[in-house]
Amino acid sequence: MTFAWAAASGLLLYFCQPNFRFGFLAWGALFFILQAARQAPHAAKAFRLGYVCGLVFFLPGLYWLRHVAFPACVFAVLFEALFIGFFALLIYWGRRFTPGLYSIIWMAGSWTLVEWLRTEIPVLGFGWHLLAYSQSFYPVILQSANTVGVYGLGFAIAAVNACGVNAWEMRVRAAEPQGKIRLFFIAGGVPLIVGLIAAHGFYQLSRPENGGEQLRMALVQSNIPEAIKWRPEAKDRILEVQMKLTQLASFDSPDLVVWPEASFPGYFNRDAEAAQVRELAQKIHAPILIGSPHYEKDGVYYNSAYLVRGPEAAEERYDKMRLVPFGEYVPFKFALGWLMPLADAFGVGDFSAGQTFKLFRLYDDVPFGVMICFEDIFPHIARRFVESGARFLVVITNDSWFGRTAAPYQHLAASIFRAVETGVPVVRTANTGVSALISARGRVTQRIRSQKSEDLFVTGQGTGFITLKRGPTHYMRSGYMFPVVVLLVMANLGLMLWLKYGREKYGKI
Repeated sequence: MTFAWAAASGLLLYFCQPNFRFGFLAWGALFFILQAARQAPHAAKAFRLGYVCGLVFFLPGLYWLRHVAFPACVFAVLFEALFIGFFALLIYWGRRFTPGLYSIIWMAGSWTLVEWLRTEIPVLGFGWHLLAYSQSFYPVILQSANTVGVYGLGFAIAAVNACGVNAWEMRVRAAEPQGKIRLFFIAGGVPLIVGLIAAHGFYQLSRPENGGEQLRMALVQSNIPEAIKWRPEAKDRILEVQMKLTQLASFDSPDLVVWPEASFPGYFNRDAEAAQVRELAQKIHAPILIGSPHYEKDGVYYNSAYLVRGPEAAEERYDKMRLVPFGEYVPFKFALGWLMPLADAFGVGDFSAGQTFKLFRLYDDVPFGVMICFEDIFPHIARRFVESGARFLVVITNDSWFGRTAAPYQHLAASIFRAVETGVPVVRTANTGVSALISARGRVTQRIRSQKSEDLFVTGQGTGFITLKRGPTHYMRSGYMFPVVVLLVMANLGLMLWLKYGREKYGKI
């Protein structure tokens, strides 16, 4: 029955993700795996239970990777499930905490550390399907991210689950007077946590959002099929589509026009067609931010963003720093170099990583940062841009690889959280969707849609305003350190267990 419980948690974790809009399920999704891991007869069984939960969670959750490469999909599912197995192992080790505050902190902290680890580890970090992303379309709950970030909100959701598990375990002692008191306080943790989050959210949303400087942004969603994107004979057609959409958007006199990732079909710094984009920027009297590969020299290429102002103006460039492993490059070449011929056959790129958080300047007092592809799923990248002075963020991506799946909506959730965490608006363009403007409070204020309200695989353009803010959020001041604080607290709790039960005995449990 325990494996069924683990699978139940995996299904709930999957169905609470943003594409389903069942985010309320997250507040109970961990109950079954927590209970199963705490009751496991030994550590190996606990790990297997967590791994089963992870497989059930990530197999449907990452199935869209099969459109890129089936082996990548299989590897991602098997690898990401390891972290849920490790989470269950931590829960098993902490089962000696009697129901109460220490037990709740241990269970919630274990989840936070695992999410932090699987997102931020070098090379293979992949912060997709974080628990807090399930709340991305609940504005009141979402606001807590401006204080403790995506990991802090995930901790709070996991803590509610932990309260439920503790209350369930305490029910057998409820007949005793002292047991009733303990059960009351443990169960009371749920409304306390939810109430504090809701109160903070209502307070944030009640504060006026207007009054800052406004800029008009133009989004271009070109909807170029991946099958023709790099065909030489399609280059003129691709440019024509994007230039016509830009000309339509220019009637609203935007301050900035944003094209998607790799929207220029070639090397912008080498191809003659680049002159057409420069002339267009001059003609519409607005800079155009485009995505394009950059050729440095033989063997050195970058996935880049250019800010184009006109034929005579100097162009600014940002080179993507966090590349997709086995997509844009083969990592660990000292050991995996033999895979290069196979990678070339599968179309894996050989890009170099950028080295600096380059800021663009729309005007002298309006710097902004650009995140390319999946860089927005890493909270520290957005934070570093804003720390450097960015007053808004731009995300350019190409989600056409994934077809009509949940991936674009899951990706949108990350952009929403980056806006709330950093307190700056986010301008988002994707080749096939979702392209949107996101306010500093996580509201999607503009979205490119068809007449049938479809936002995927739609060709179109749209303009709208963003409101610039001044002053850092609590997250930007110190809230981003929340996972580090959790790590220190968990280390102390682990030491308590070690000292209480003895090193030799502890190693056997």
